Amino acid sequence: MKMRDAEVVTGKFDILQSKKQVPFDRAVKSFLKNYSETKKSSRSDNISSKALLRYFGAKNLSFINSRRVDKYKSERLKTIG
Repeated sequence: MKMRDAEVVTGKFDILQSKKQVPFDRAVKSFLKNYSETKKSSRSDNISSKALLRYFGAKNLSFINSRRVDKYKSERLKTIG
């Protein structure tokens, strides 16, 4: 599992080749724990991830595509401003 988390964080995990689906919330938690903690922007990463987690939740990473990200951005802009 730690190997898979490392692959997700480093961008080496190919979700399309995986038989096991990875939920967005688990990928975000892995990113925040294994990568973000060492960055100066870790506080910003944590804050930014909250809205993303509310929107995408436990949806599989393979479900999230550019169209859905654009829809998220459009809806998010309506709520903040």
